[in-house]
Amino acid sequence: MIPVLMVAGVLILGHELAHIVTTVLCGGRFQGLVFKGFAVGVKLDVTPLSVRQRIVTGWAGIVTEVVLASLIAAGAFGGLWPVTVALWAVGLAGFDMLLNFGPWWAHNDGARIRAWHRELAAGDR
Repeated sequence: MIPVLMVAGVLILGHELAHIVTTVLCGGRFQGLVFKGFAVGVKLDVTPLSVRQRIVTGWAGIVTEVVLASLIAAGAFGGLWPVTVALWAVGLAGFDMLLNFGPWWAHNDGARIRAWHRELAAGDR
């Protein structure tokens, strides 16, 4: 159970840090952590960012999770840890993508990215 929690922690930490770092590098601000039940997120001020920059900050979390899961899998196939750790990493990253991109609630990454893409298509840059 400990390896699963460690993998989940690495993926969640990487995901949220990616949002923070990308937002700050683009000119936005990190305003704090947000906890809702078992969900954790970050509160970001993206108002000074262009719509394209907002889209990048939205994608940063998932892209980072995919990279981390791939590195964990590579480490397992390289003999650094059991293959089951890699399977958990890939499975948890896939599950998180479903949570983040599904139409489950209006404030997840996917909902924001879709809204920003609609803004971009409408001509707001």
